[in-house]
Amino acid sequence: MAIKNTILRRSFDSQFTPAAPGVAAQLRLKLKVMLMAVDPGGRTARDGYRYGSANFDESDKQTSDNIHAIRSWKKDEFRAFETDFKLAAERGWNNQIILLPPDADAPAGLSDDDYRQLILRPGLAAHVACSLEIQIVRSGTGVVPRAIIDVARLLFDDDDTARSHHFMITNKDVKFSTNYFKDIAFKQVVAAHEVGHWLGPDAYDANGSFQHVDYAAARARKLPVNADEEYGTTATRSMSIMGRGCVASEYDATPWLARIKEHTGIADGWRFIHRIRFNNGAAPVSARQTRLITGAQASRQPAAPRRFT
Repeated sequence: MAIKNTILRRSFDSQFTPAAPGVAAQLRLKLKVMLMAVDPGGRTARDGYRYGSANFDESDKQTSDNIHAIRSWKKDEFRAFETDFKLAAERGWNNQIILLPPDADAPAGLSDDDYRQLILRPGLAAHVACSLEIQIVRSGTGVVPRAIIDVARLLFDDDDTARSHHFMITNKDVKFSTNYFKDIAFKQVVAAHEVGHWLGPDAYDANGSFQHVDYAAARARKLPVNADEEYGTTATRSMSIMGRGCVASEYDATPWLARIKEHTGIADGWRFIHRIRFNNGAAPVSARQTRLITGAQASRQPAAPRRFT
């Protein structure tokens, strides 16, 4: 089966491009996002803004402990936020996730031609560099977004207590914030974390969003939704983007692992490695790659001159 270059889905699109001189093979997930400016309504004050409050609770049973003062957005201010959001979400995910292909020459594995598409150069293991591309969608363009996210402009810039979720964020979520696990501080860009929730199979279906790193462990213990344990049961797991931190883990690579299997038709054997470990030589060149490279080089050698006697 030849590798599919493009997959279009309601959840998100993806594009595979083979390795080219100086550029590794790429798997890019493409997510369409519509950001909606939250307006508190009411009368406009003398300074041109409207003031009010917003409840950030995600559930239908909203409580009074997550209500925060907000103000309206000005158009140019919100357009600048859209740009900042795109950059923050992409930077939060990109340049971290590397996928290594299965090396087996089995009939059910990658063909030699497909495997060659993952080889950048002889001394570097065959791999796929993964990335996320955010497309900001605006109403009236005819483009259907995957994610629709409300954005509230907090009145007080030192308000660090608003609990955002993947349906509602704040103007502060494009910058680093601090989370804690047993007195250990973790840095995270909330925009990247919340965008991650939209990388599930289909967030319009029940439980279809990409969940927190230890969501399954928390459910097994019958803990309430969004319990602290969902964000990482250990300090190491808390480092995850879908935990409390900003480091891509094997769990965070799940959407790319699922999609590369669809692009290639090969379900088994794909492995995640972080780019730092990959750059430090933790992925050795396989025997298969050596064979393919050696064979290609041999085929390019000029024929030996004929000798006449």
